[in-house]
Amino acid sequence: MPNPVNDGWDRCTRCMVANVDALNANGKRTKAIEMIECNACDSWFHIQCANIGREEVAKIDKFHCVMCVPSHGPSTYLRKSTRCHSSVDYVSLHAGEAVAANGHAYTSMIRSRRFTADDFPRMRGSDVTSEWARKCGLHRPVVVPAGHDTEGLGMKLPTDLNVKQVAELVGLTEKVEVIDVPTQGGVPGWTLGQWADYYDAENDRDRVRNVISLEVSSSKLGELCTRPQLVRDLDLVDRVWPPGNRDHQGFPKVQLYCLMSVANSYTDFHIDFGGSSVFYHILQGSKSFLFIPPNSTNLKKYEHWCQSPDQNKTFLGDDVKDCYKVELQKGDTMFIPSGWIHAVYTPDDSLVIGGNFLTPIHLARQIAISGIEQRTLVPRKFRFPSFSRVLWLTALDYLRTRPSIPSDVEKQGLEPLSEYLALQVDVLQRKNDSREYRRTRDSVPSGYDAKALALEFRAWIEDVLDLKPQRKILDEHVPLPDLKVEAVKTEEPPSAPAGSGFTKAKRPPHLKARSAPKKGMKASLNKAKRKQAPKAPRPTEKQKQMDESLQKYFRSVGLGLRAR
Repeated sequence: MPNPVNDGWDRCTRCMVANVDALNANGKRTKAIEMIECNACDSWFHIQCANIGREEVAKIDKFHCVMCVPSHGPSTYLRKSTRCHSSVDYVSLHAGEAVAANGHAYTSMIRSRRFTADDFPRMRGSDVTSEWARKCGLHRPVVVPAGHDTEGLGMKLPTDLNVKQVAELVGLTEKVEVIDVPTQGGVPGWTLGQWADYYDAENDRDRVRNVISLEVSSSKLGELCTRPQLVRDLDLVDRVWPPGNRDHQGFPKVQLYCLMSVANSYTDFHIDFGGSSVFYHILQGSKSFLFIPPNSTNLKKYEHWCQSPDQNKTFLGDDVKDCYKVELQKGDTMFIPSGWIHAVYTPDDSLVIGGNFLTPIHLARQIAISGIEQRTLVPRKFRFPSFSRVLWLTALDYLRTRPSIPSDVEKQGLEPLSEYLALQVDVLQRKNDSREYRRTRDSVPSGYDAKALALEFRAWIEDVLDLKPQRKILDEHVPLPDLKVEAVKTEEPPSAPAGSGFTKAKRPPHLKARSAPKKGMKASLNKAKRKQAPKAPRPTEKQKQMDESLQKYFRSVGLGLRAR
């Protein structure tokens, strides 16, 4: 009996027929075939033979065939509005190509299709500095081609590194997350030693697989690497995280990644977690990047695509105006700014060193991308580690140093940061046992009062940005709904309720011209005001003692924060 796996992926294991219903009399294919792979035994089935309807296919997360159900359980299904990828290949088969084994459905299209020619700057390494980035904003990807003063980047990486050496430096038994490229799903149970053997056995690879999430900063390989000076100067984690607390479990280890991809690997469109920026250096092989600009229209399309059940069948580059293609060769270095939507294709076996970093010049976009991750229900393991804590530490760092902001680019992120902190305080005020409350509470720096810190930061940016003072936001007795940061009101409607924040001196002219209400009407209005704005309870003795202790501590570090 022929082996369906070795005989070709497009042969159904159950009926043993190689899609004859899609062949005409001349042997040419006339339509696309929909097949599904068992995640347990790697066998392929016609969806009809597996007794699965077309509508049901898109809802499957992991498919288990009848033979594997007793040992692996029934098939699992995607929850609505998650970013999980189903394990189904929707491939139009041409002339018998075994596309599912040799790459993703889009790889042949990427090789042949014309994309928008990129106009991204090519620069010398010594010109790519933090001063330049703070001035221009680093809004577009930048390439430093091999031989264009790469030494000027201040980056040190091992030369002639190979995958076997990576495994030995990091640890042969170290677990590694491997991605099955055709399905874009994870393959558990791999060690670096096994991965090195797979990578080196070029002629014996059964499937196209990819490694893109091996963090090596704490390994012997990490000791041999120095990131570009631009990255070290802009990295918020380096700047604000306490130096003696970097072995803490919550420390974001995202500084150095080793990416090992075999030929025909493909990573579908994504935005790096937390809107972080990326540096990317090609040690071996080559890469092809597809870039979509992060304007508001494209980000909305990206968010919709992430939530679509047809995500695996939709090429996002077809839905946008411009999709740029950038080719990188051995020795090239690229910097990808915050928020850029991109996909990556690997023409031949490659080895890459890269890393992620948050910056003070992209605060607004980083916070916006974090919001997209929350709305699209990205699992926490795929988000930037300790993102909220880094933002709290950033606000605290600004208050400690109180710098004169060096550029307008950095100023643009201060108000969004203030709004983000205010929303965090909103969560803390609810004081419940929800997971969101616990995570938010744990993200606040130890020894600091979140409300007081957010207040002081708001007061500081109003001075720096010359903003009008906000309506009583986060004040000592403001009701919970008023904790969210809102735009400053400049006009009051005729029937503004009590506590709306308008004083007699700021009352608009149309209200000044009104005649005073009658005596009985005035008494009714005063009574209504008292009902709408009840007095907040006075602080307890314990709260007063805590405020006094906080005041002493804040004075010792140079912060004159108000008591509750």
